[in-house]
Amino acid sequence: KGEIIMTIKDVEKITGLTAKSIRYYEDKGLVSVERNEENAYRNYTEENVKRFKWIKLYRYLDFSVEEIKELLDMEGELLSDKLEEKMDAYDNHISDWTAKKDILASLMKDNGTADVDEYEEVVEFWESEEMDELREELKDAGTPSLSLAIWNTLIFGAPICMLFVNIARELWSAVQFNAIIAVISTVILTASWKHYFEERKYHKKRVQEKGKGQAIIWPLMLVVLVFVFAGLIGVLVFAEKIFAPKEWLFYEHSQILSVVMIFFMVFAVVAIIFDIARKWLHLNMEKLDLEYLDVIYKYPVQSIVVWVIVMYICLTSVTFVTEDSIIRHTPFCPQGEVYAYEDVTKVEAKFGDRNFAIAEYKRKGSFSYTVYVKDQKIVFSVPSVNEDIERYNEHSYLELEEFDAKLMELGVTKESSDKNYNYCDFDKEYVDRFLKIINNK
Repeated sequence: KGEIIMTIKDVEKITGLTAKSIRYYEDKGLVSVERNEENAYRNYTEENVKRFKWIKLYRYLDFSVEEIKELLDMEGELLSDKLEEKMDAYDNHISDWTAKKDILASLMKDNGTADVDEYEEVVEFWESEEMDELREELKDAGTPSLSLAIWNTLIFGAPICMLFVNIARELWSAVQFNAIIAVISTVILTASWKHYFEERKYHKKRVQEKGKGQAIIWPLMLVVLVFVFAGLIGVLVFAEKIFAPKEWLFYEHSQILSVVMIFFMVFAVVAIIFDIARKWLHLNMEKLDLEYLDVIYKYPVQSIVVWVIVMYICLTSVTFVTEDSIIRHTPFCPQGEVYAYEDVTKVEAKFGDRNFAIAEYKRKGSFSYTVYVKDQKIVFSVPSVNEDIERYNEHSYLELEEFDAKLMELGVTKESSDKNYNYCDFDKEYVDRFLKIINNK
């Protein structure tokens, strides 16, 4: 089957271009057309027609003739990058058109009484280099990355997973509130991934560049978690080695101070590791927007002092319990104050009632056992037990049950409540033990 040969009039009908435009594009070298040897007329092929259609489309998209000449010979990533540049240009035009519409609306409102100097300042600002830089920063800030999408999934996916866990455990009272949070998380996650795929569709190169810039964040954050976890274990072991008395039963650090310690530890470790990646490994960290970490490098001595103080406060904020005494260590009394069980004036056993709280024991459904001794308030919620005591290793929270039994034998006043126990997501064995402590008076 031979190739179809067309005249210029045929091309006009098929493409909608005028004969003048067709010849113009030929003269510019965008289309190469062979001539009939007998009459010197142009013989247009199907391939020529297809090329004219592409030219018409690119002209509609505001590409110049020189740009179209390049585009027609491009393919793959090169073509995609060139088209994305035009997309970015349209974004800039939209921003400019919006500013011009605002100026027009303001002029209409002023109705001829406007001060032209004020509008001149506005125009100069919109055309300044500072505004160009701001536009680029806003673009980068609004560009999602795969790392961010995954991070959002990990964060907002937790309530969704917890909903199914609570349903499996038949914790229907907890499911009610959990379902609301899960729905909100689902909406946020859907919006997050939709935004990512839309931006990737229209600005693939920009999204990929930001993704490459943040690709290093996952291995680095894994290193951070390892260091922080090791640091926390180190603090616990160190406190136990230094402060643990003979024949101790269990101990607990201040939860609020532990959160503060974790925050400063994460901040310091992240700063150090990212600085190593930036300076020693020569990795580009600008896309991560972690300039706030530079405070550690600007004030190294002050940062070390603050970090040491925080570690000291957390390390010395621990309470040990033995067979007959309570030893409370504080930053102002690191050697510890010793109280006999007889010094306890009151205890409280209850479940938390707050939906959100820094301290775990205040959250709804979390059990806590509070001891008041000589105006001191000591809270036990997640005690660390002496691993040499076999029964404590086999039965979690048994240490609190035995501790409570001894205090009740001494006639210590107890205020207790089983309110919100149905929100506790622990195994039934532990919930039953908590209720036993609450009801033991």
